[in-house]
Amino acid sequence: MPWGTPKSRNSAVAESVRLPIRISDDALGLAVSFLMGTLAFYLVVGPRPLDPTDIAWFSGDDPIVHYLGWQFFRNTAWSFPIGLNPDFGLELSNSIVYSDSVPLLAILLKPFSGFLPAQFQYTGIWLYACLLLQAWFGWKLAGLVSDRLPERVLVVGFFLVAPPLLYRVEGHFALASHFLILAALYLALRPNHRSNGLAWCLLMVVAALVHAYLLGMVAILWVADLLQRGVTNAVRPGSMAVEFFGSIAVLAFVCWQVGYFSVLGGASSGGFGFYRMNLLSLGNAHGWSYVLRDLKEGRGDYEGFNFLGLGLILLAVPALSAFLKDPDIVLKAMRRHALLVLALLALFLLALSNKIALGASTLVEVPLPDWMLNIAGVFRSSGRMFWPVYYALVLIVLLMIVRCYRKFASVLLGIALIVQTLDTSHAWLRMRREFNEPAFRYTPLKQEFWDKAAQKYSRVRRIMPGSDRPEWWDVFAEYAELHGLSTDSVWLARMSADRVKAAKAKALEALATGRYEPDALYIVDGQSAAKAAAHLDASSDLLTRIDGFVVLAPGWKKCDECMQISDRARKEDLFEPVESGRRISFTKMGRGAQYLGDGWSRPEGWGVWSRASEASLTLPMSVAPNSVVLELDAFVKPEHPQQNVDVTVNGVAAAKIQFTQYSGNQATIPVPLAAQETIKAFHFLRMGFKFSNAMSPSDLELSRDARRLAIGLRGLTVH
Repeated sequence: MPWGTPKSRNSAVAESVRLPIRISDDALGLAVSFLMGTLAFYLVVGPRPLDPTDIAWFSGDDPIVHYLGWQFFRNTAWSFPIGLNPDFGLELSNSIVYSDSVPLLAILLKPFSGFLPAQFQYTGIWLYACLLLQAWFGWKLAGLVSDRLPERVLVVGFFLVAPPLLYRVEGHFALASHFLILAALYLALRPNHRSNGLAWCLLMVVAALVHAYLLGMVAILWVADLLQRGVTNAVRPGSMAVEFFGSIAVLAFVCWQVGYFSVLGGASSGGFGFYRMNLLSLGNAHGWSYVLRDLKEGRGDYEGFNFLGLGLILLAVPALSAFLKDPDIVLKAMRRHALLVLALLALFLLALSNKIALGASTLVEVPLPDWMLNIAGVFRSSGRMFWPVYYALVLIVLLMIVRCYRKFASVLLGIALIVQTLDTSHAWLRMRREFNEPAFRYTPLKQEFWDKAAQKYSRVRRIMPGSDRPEWWDVFAEYAELHGLSTDSVWLARMSADRVKAAKAKALEALATGRYEPDALYIVDGQSAAKAAAHLDASSDLLTRIDGFVVLAPGWKKCDECMQISDRARKEDLFEPVESGRRISFTKMGRGAQYLGDGWSRPEGWGVWSRASEASLTLPMSVAPNSVVLELDAFVKPEHPQQNVDVTVNGVAAAKIQFTQYSGNQATIPVPLAAQETIKAFHFLRMGFKFSNAMSPSDLELSRDARRLAIGLRGLTVH
């Protein structure tokens, strides 16, 4: 055992609980892991996600893209490499890796797709497996700290209620696989690890089949362990070379086959230095404590969420006291694993990024050359890279408690674990409710046209394709999946920049020439609708608005089997004209969504929030109005007491408004004479909004919502 020389493990376990028979350590560990992992799953997740036919509990972009990536993959013919997923992205390039759909299970289950229900999710089963394996490898690590059963069980408990783990359970399902990190730490720390090579290779293959970030963490720990074994002569130089190059070759083959290289240079992305770890992250509860207040941090620092938890923070006090009295317990272990310590230090620095932050301030910004930023951009959410360091710190704290407070260790660990569990329930109880409350999958596509179109077309395309998280992307991706169509209405972790550029150029050419793919149904965004109308082949192609979406259906008018749809081939006919005195609602069931331009969130049951520093809406008008009356909420809080809005009408300054109350606001926007003239000429009123002090709830530490909110539009009336 690398951290001490206690008794034989089996005899110590039997003695500590006075077992009448001896039970092997692994058998006991399996029993403890099953019981504790199952309990953790039931408390945090609940039973509903275990139903593989239930997808209604998915909410948010991440869970939906995980599910849809799998659904398209299972229904696509096998390819080479086997991980490609061409129907979910088309020319934008994609594989099962970049929808974060846990490729390990997707590939294993694909051969049996024909025997599975049409609507099938394995996410609940995966989360359950993650917690079981977290408990198992927690048990193995606990054996390096203590041989006494009560202490080992309590140590396992701390690994199960680690906030960074449970934080990912909520929506980043592949990233909930923290058991891979525990397994890597165990391989690096376990005694008699001369024959670690095959185990490391297998672990890295599994990590590659789960998530790239976890592969990066495990690979760094492997290199440190390999060098450490070389330094201590546990493995000969020739064997080191075989293990290194052999493992790299195996990993390269696996990554190629699963689809890591499908993005053609798009693996690097912007965000490094923004999605970082804050120096206060270990103590920043971020909504995970009843007792501790949230601390201010940068807007992207939530990716570096590494809260220790109140129980561990309390344990850290006596642990630090014990360390100051007898530092050799830890220092000897650190010297024994010096290269592992260096690897953890490197991960810590990577997590901090080149923009080191303390609270809401950036203390140091280290300029990096472009080539280095491109490499770092592969792991742009670098705050996650601290997770191995997090678990190493937890292990050190628990080690000091067990070794230095021998008689009272179980009591201290037990009290702290209860505190940790109860205090973090501030967040995980909410998660459990969301997972298990009644819900249904909502689609705004109600009209018969959509079913008929699915019979005529084989693809669903967006104009413009390749946007970052396009509005309603999931609605049309789910529509395509339901009807067996391919689509570029996707949102992916990475996309090839060159292919996105080419796809947009192709879409612009189609708009300019009026020549569209005959087997594709096009969903046209508001900015492109006028161009589509200007160059439309009105004798053949249908351009209209259905269920609030602008649709271009090539060849529809010459299709004998296609239903008759009223044509709105002119740009002024694509929108329902706004009548004077008639109120327009912006709820998800209202008709206002068709008038929204850039800068808005998705309509909700009450209305729609702005989500950026600017927003716009366009109203088709037969006559020029004198004013527009807006009914709205304003994102006003005690921490953010006013909201400033500048309004333009057809590019002419119309009003400056300051809101100081959240709800019940009404604003009358006069239409300037210059704007009235352009409305008479073009029959459109375009209203622009600029929000000089828009803030996100996460900026104000109110929630994880990172949208920059300013106004919530409920309705409007023109006069």
